[in-house]
Amino acid sequence: MKNIKEKEKFYQIKIPIYISDSKIDENHDVPFEELVLSQDLLVQNLISKIEQHKEKNVVLTTGKRNKTTTRNIDEVKYEKVNFGNDLALLLKITSFSSNLFDGFIEKDTRIKLDKNDKIGSEHYYAIIYPHIFGIEKREYKWIVFVYEDPNKENSEIVSSVKIVLKNVLNIVSVNIKLPDFISRVKNLKDSVELSMKFITVNFEDNEVDYNINGYEVQTKLTKINESSYKGVPISKINEIVEDKSFVSKFHRRILKIVSGKHELKLEQEYSDEADSKFKETAEELFNYTSEVSSIDVETEEIYKTEYILKKIQPVMENYLNSFPND
Repeated sequence: MKNIKEKEKFYQIKIPIYISDSKIDENHDVPFEELVLSQDLLVQNLISKIEQHKEKNVVLTTGKRNKTTTRNIDEVKYEKVNFGNDLALLLKITSFSSNLFDGFIEKDTRIKLDKNDKIGSEHYYAIIYPHIFGIEKREYKWIVFVYEDPNKENSEIVSSVKIVLKNVLNIVSVNIKLPDFISRVKNLKDSVELSMKFITVNFEDNEVDYNINGYEVQTKLTKINESSYKGVPISKINEIVEDKSFVSKFHRRILKIVSGKHELKLEQEYSDEADSKFKETAEELFNYTSEVSSIDVETEEIYKTEYILKKIQPVMENYLNSFPND
């Protein structure tokens, strides 16, 4: 046992959180009895969609621009799970890559892959939690906890989960609106980390002359100013967020505010064309992590339901305690 412990390693795994837009069930879009919207009925609604997808017996396929490889969803299984008295749905997704024109696998001999070969896994997991809130408890949103593991690239796990969310369950994660962003900032506790990036692009004459000016199409000068700070008071953050004076020198500003595992990002862009539009995009991220051992990875303990719930429950509690009313 001592030798096993000496060889044991530990891996930090991310548990990204994605949040859907809020929905108000004014028209009773979700069927329910006795006019009570419940977690059980919302989860059952998702199960119905998964069953409908199974009946179609189709493989969901998506690709990236200028890449031959495709990401495919072969099967979606589910399991009702409980966190105390709360109900959620655990997704188990079988996903594979195909259309592989390069690469090989090797055991005794090397075998070249071709476009009809598939490389995949039956272990892509996510937990979908129905969060019901509002004065009359008629408003809800989906909170999706993605379970990443050391055996796969995080991007392929997230990609597989998002394909199922969009194409099977009709759940789309959204960026937060600006008023919500400002409210989030004001509710942050203590001091935070702040990074600011200012960008401006100007079209000017080329200052370096190689005697080819007669062939010039355009010259673009990009100026970037980046700064990072720690221990910034919330009052100062509020002042910076609401200040728009940067447009006199820069076309674009990116603010990143980090408080523990919680990250808020605001991207603002000003167009100095005739319409003089000011575009703002806010984003909220939750950078939670957990730890798994090499033994649990090798024995596939990390894919057991109880193990997954044990890793995700503290993340869920942390999030719900931070934002109990929305």
